[in-house]
Amino acid sequence: QEKAAREREVSTSSATEKEVVMQAPAEVLDALQALAAENAKLRMELEHQRSENVKLRKENQQLQAKETTRGAWLASFMISKKYKEEERSDTPSTRLSAGDASEE
Repeated sequence: QEKAAREREVSTSSATEKEVVMQAPAEVLDALQALAAENAKLRMELEHQRSENVKLRKENQQLQAKETTRGAWLASFMISKKYKEEERSDTPSTRLSAGDASEE
């Protein structure tokens, strides 16, 4: 009997809720429409932000790739420069001086 009474209460309350929703005041409907419009606006803004984010990530990757390439080029240049300086310090005059010293 208690179970049947609870079921009647639930069915009665759901019927009452349906009536309230159907008779919602114009203010509530206006507020819902305003919220829907705000939601649509925010969704568009979110999509714009996402596309901007994708664009910035691509730009960041390109800049990092350029920096990596530049760093590799600079390292290669520095190694080449170091090699040339070592060659210069090992000139024939240096070798000749070393040879002269050994003859004495």
